[in-house]
Amino acid sequence: HGNSVPRKQLTNYPQNIVSHKKGLICKWFIGSHLTPFQSAAAMGRYAAQHLGKKWHYIGDNYSWPQLLLRGLEKMAKDTGATLAASTWAPFPATDYSQFIPKVQAAKPEVLFVGNFGAPQVTFAKQAVEFGLKQQMKIVILNTEITIAEAAGKGVFDGFHAGTVWYWTLKDKYPGAKAFFDKFHGRTQRVPSGYASVAYTTTRLIADTANEIKSFDLAKLTAALEGRKFQYLKGPEQIRACDHSNIQQAFVLRGKPAEAMKDKWDFFDVIGEVGAEAIEPCKDEGFEEGV
Repeated sequence: HGNSVPRKQLTNYPQNIVSHKKGLICKWFIGSHLTPFQSAAAMGRYAAQHLGKKWHYIGDNYSWPQLLLRGLEKMAKDTGATLAASTWAPFPATDYSQFIPKVQAAKPEVLFVGNFGAPQVTFAKQAVEFGLKQQMKIVILNTEITIAEAAGKGVFDGFHAGTVWYWTLKDKYPGAKAFFDKFHGRTQRVPSGYASVAYTTTRLIADTANEIKSFDLAKLTAALEGRKFQYLKGPEQIRACDHSNIQQAFVLRGKPAEAMKDKWDFFDVIGEVGAEAIEPCKDEGFEEGV
């Protein structure tokens, strides 16, 4: 539902699209990644507890960063943080230098960043160039090891970032260790968070189909709603109202180049926000049971 379409933009929609109060989602969709709201709520909660409560947000101006902002607004209200008017960069952003002075003028304790892929690489490098991490805490709401690789060793040093999964969790969860060993053995690289999501989704559907002994789409979807499981981290559950995965989010902190033990050692996992911190569907703009 992170890519849900506002109702007014779509008419005469097919029968596999379910109408909710503020959007439309496919009733067959099962999500195993963090929703935008989950990512922002998790990192907002962590920041309020550990980094500061004077916030500013810079994001690329399209749907995903706009949904991230919804989570930040809710968490600011819940934690007593102040969230200044956002800074929006056009999408796709190729240069943030014209927006950084506005961020500096806001003088936040915590700067949240809503972008991904190449724009995130660009922002990270320019944040270093402009000395932002000496002026404020930088929290990237969602990142991947592949983005840190593209940016280069040490670029993310001192940044905080959220993620659905990180490869060093193999040292904490037996399931993650087995997954890591098989993935690394085949590819000679560490798995990304998206690789963990692909594995989790595939295994979840296969396990459920085997249990109910059916591949019927309606029966399979019904069996997945509310399903609890644990594969690569702590307990997870598919939320019935929108089929999102209620799960932990992990907090990373970037390492300096000289502290990296190998070419994959970009981050330390310094915290986590449990699934119980994620609010019900109504806080994401969907009504329970609609």
